[in-house]
Amino acid sequence: MSEPSAPGEPAFEAVEKRHNPWMTGLAAIPLALIPVLLVAAAITKPFVAVFCFHATVIGLGALGYVRRRKPFARRVPVEVRVEPDACLVDEARIPRSEIQRGDRDGRGVTLRCQRLREVELEMGSEEDARDLLGALELDATQTTATYRGMSRTQASTVRAVATTFGMLLGSMVLSGVLGALHPAAGGLGVLIGIAVMLALVFAPTRIEVGGDGVLTRWLGRERFVPYSEIVSAYSAIEGMGRGKRAVVVVHLEAGEIWKLPIGTPGWGGEARADAIATRIEDARQAYERGAVMPESLRRPPDASFGAWVRRLRAGERVGHREAVVPRERLWRVVEDAAGDPVERAAATVALGPALTPDERARLARVVKRTAAPKLRVVLESAAGAEERELAQHLEELDRDRQAPANKA
Repeated sequence: MSEPSAPGEPAFEAVEKRHNPWMTGLAAIPLALIPVLLVAAAITKPFVAVFCFHATVIGLGALGYVRRRKPFARRVPVEVRVEPDACLVDEARIPRSEIQRGDRDGRGVTLRCQRLREVELEMGSEEDARDLLGALELDATQTTATYRGMSRTQASTVRAVATTFGMLLGSMVLSGVLGALHPAAGGLGVLIGIAVMLALVFAPTRIEVGGDGVLTRWLGRERFVPYSEIVSAYSAIEGMGRGKRAVVVVHLEAGEIWKLPIGTPGWGGEARADAIATRIEDARQAYERGAVMPESLRRPPDASFGAWVRRLRAGERVGHREAVVPRERLWRVVEDAAGDPVERAAATVALGPALTPDERARLARVVKRTAAPKLRVVLESAAGAEERELAQHLEELDRDRQAPANKA
């Protein structure tokens, strides 16, 4: 890390990976041939114009590959400066509002911006890579990162094959049933089966990596796994031939191996899997560092959730051996991703509705890096919700916390 260019503005030395203009020009050749083909069609035979479609597909595919993979990229030394409202890469100014996500893979940092723009940087060390993301408030402990993965049916070769054959068999059965009802409806069953199969195979998985755990959404189904249940995470390439796919392998304490299919290796899937695995590991290690929960914030065994909320809202945060809990200690509980969700929600309620503008911004940052859906709702509504609503939210969180123990 170099000296700050201005007080409070971190500056870093890095190497930027940029597109090779010669490769971009080479990829655009098929598109440049389209006018030639149109002229040839007008002079000779109109059938020649059909090849414009092939040139368009090949050209767009080549440009997409060059844009994503950056073959024979130029490596340019740059200075990266972090300002309050922007990130400067040499003279290029990137407003922070346009930076959607920051990924780290070893010393490499990729800033994902609007309009599908990516800025790829190689920092001097892993520490510099972490410091840059931290300065941009894009670190795993500061914000929730959202990724797009493959369908859950692609988690393994067995599951992918079983889904395909299962849907084909189902469409044949449906076709037979409909054909028995009406001869003309037999083909409809095949079409329905194929449509459902395509939906299952190509429906993407939404992956959110927060400071408290990993949340996945696929076809309306959600699964949230807190870091307390995650042992490790790493990326891998599975499958053979064209069936190869990059996956994130997550080992859970219960012995389960949770696989998240990310994408095709040749089209950036491997890099995204590496970034997701690294982010999960960074957040998990930060989660393990934890914090101490004040005893006086916990709900008395004989108290209802409504009475507990009224007690917290009234500022009665006095324990048997300690005075009123300092406000900053409440914030430490709220911001602790490793903390119990019920206790974090209770600390948020204890802060009260009269938050200053700075505190509201601070709470918004906590919400931004929280992936657990129910906890996020409480954090967002704690300042303005009614006591009855807060009591209901806390009771639901407590019920979810006790569910694993009841199952055991």
